[in-house]
Amino acid sequence: MNRSHCSAERGGSVTDSVCDEDLLQLICGGDEQALNTFYARHGATAYALALKICQNSADAQIVVSDVLVELWQHAKKFDGSRGTARTYFLILIRSRSIDRKRRDDSRNMRRHVFIEANTDSIRRSQDDGDPAHRLVRRESRERLAMMVDQLPASYAMPVRLAFLDGLSHPQIADRLRIPLGTVKSRIRRGLNELREQANCCRESLEVIA
Repeated sequence: MNRSHCSAERGGSVTDSVCDEDLLQLICGGDEQALNTFYARHGATAYALALKICQNSADAQIVVSDVLVELWQHAKKFDGSRGTARTYFLILIRSRSIDRKRRDDSRNMRRHVFIEANTDSIRRSQDDGDPAHRLVRRESRERLAMMVDQLPASYAMPVRLAFLDGLSHPQIADRLRIPLGTVKSRIRRGLNELREQANCCRESLEVIA
């Protein structure tokens, strides 16, 4: 098997001329400089891969950090017969990035379904003549509007149009004169911003059936 990043050059850190595979052996022995060297070689590539999958800088940084900790603690799991150390590292990055993206997407979907279900209930009750229903509807809309108003303006408008005004994504794109993909992205990010408010939203958006 070809050994990656081997060099005969002298000077610099002792680990600078060590192959990636040997660096992992040193990491197994608790050599922090070996870990630093390995990260210096492949950290940028790892971050770029994580960012491409996670689509979020903070999440990408967390993934790279977590994988480095995993590498530090479990470098002995590397099997040189199955590929290079670099490939092993990037496979870990890809796997952890996918896991994190799926978790985030799942949380976003649950929030999306929750808010949409409650706002749909509000819309369905618009023709209800019961005074109690009208009161709950009005208070629910007002509280949701207050939450949305706390979002950055670029997120608040598409979220408001989608969940309070009932517009479809294409209609929002036409109304705001922005690409459809931008609408979806801003709504998704707007829902992310509502993460800390989700528990309050769950209580305040309850609608009498």
